[in-house]
Amino acid sequence: MIALSAHREIDRRLTSADGREFIIRSELLSRLEPADFKRWASLAEHSLEPNPFLAPGFVTALCRNLVDPHSVIVLIVADSETREWLAAGVFRESAVTSTSPLMYLESLRSDYTFLDGMLCDREQAGTAIAALLKALSAQRRWHGLRFRMLHADSPFARRLHTIAGRQGIVHFSRGETERAVISLDEPLSLDALLAACSKSRRKKLRRARRALDAMGEVRFELVAPIVGVRDFADEFLHLERLGWKGDTGTALAHNADSEAFFRETVLTFSKTRDVWFGRLLLNGRTIASTCNFRAGSTLYAFKIGWDPEFEAGMPGFWSELELACAAPRFDPSLERIDSCATPGSYVESIWPHRRTVCFESYVWSRRARVLGTVREHLCDAKRLVAATR
Repeated sequence: MIALSAHREIDRRLTSADGREFIIRSELLSRLEPADFKRWASLAEHSLEPNPFLAPGFVTALCRNLVDPHSVIVLIVADSETREWLAAGVFRESAVTSTSPLMYLESLRSDYTFLDGMLCDREQAGTAIAALLKALSAQRRWHGLRFRMLHADSPFARRLHTIAGRQGIVHFSRGETERAVISLDEPLSLDALLAACSKSRRKKLRRARRALDAMGEVRFELVAPIVGVRDFADEFLHLERLGWKGDTGTALAHNADSEAFFRETVLTFSKTRDVWFGRLLLNGRTIASTCNFRAGSTLYAFKIGWDPEFEAGMPGFWSELELACAAPRFDPSLERIDSCATPGSYVESIWPHRRTVCFESYVWSRRARVLGTVREHLCDAKRLVAATR
């Protein structure tokens, strides 16, 4: 638990160049009022880059079941007149150690959070980010911000980088990975996706599909349930636990807290039809299920479960392929499907597109700048030594 004095480390009013006044504050999640959550939900709906992992329903479910809410700090920029939120981010304080002696605000992490950043009003994102960075630079408890899963090409990331530079805030890149996605610029078909696979993968997938077809009728359906959500959640949790995640103890249903988190999140998102279940059925029996969260024009492929009894038919692979084709028909406004997968995932072999996810730090204190520069030089030296071996 963090010191209670930290929850109001920032509580300032700033005036922008055009005369608008903003309230910038830091608040413990556990101290937010009901009116705050309504404003948060409104911001999430109209954000520059909607993000289900920053939506209040997801964060509160996470903190009610898996994360101590007294350790979570919400950074808020609000309009001083209307009190409407213009920017919000969810963070925790970094541990201070002998090797990391300065305290930072790090984006909230969990086993179920696959994208961070901040929610920003799409009309006033730049002004809100500038006000927040100015307020952060004026306090002395935190030396910087860290984002571990930031889309490098996102509107928020681009604005943050530009505005930080203008204010003299130093940026350090701590690494990046490529994540499998589907870009929906053009209509997709199963044949087109298969054609983009390697020859060996394509051959295995076609053989697997013939095996499924030989057993009976195979079909895929995509649903965004408002009623009967519990039944879809039950089915998904059962299938996920049947597979390797059940064997390794990492299935959501393996732990009562993670299962409660999932059920609460799904129920909350279903109220706005933002949870979609993709079901691969064989003779009417569901043999694979994907749970997906929609935010703005992106669908996030959160989790998948499938029945190992039908492993020869590769139901997990076929669910992901069918989802990529069905989603844009289900909602033509979609522009992208994000796999939420880690590097090396099997999805990379069947989804042809990539999006860069980066680990970024923005620091404002002199000590943090010096420390960051020293670390960069050490990393460069290590890479040079490794290259000469």
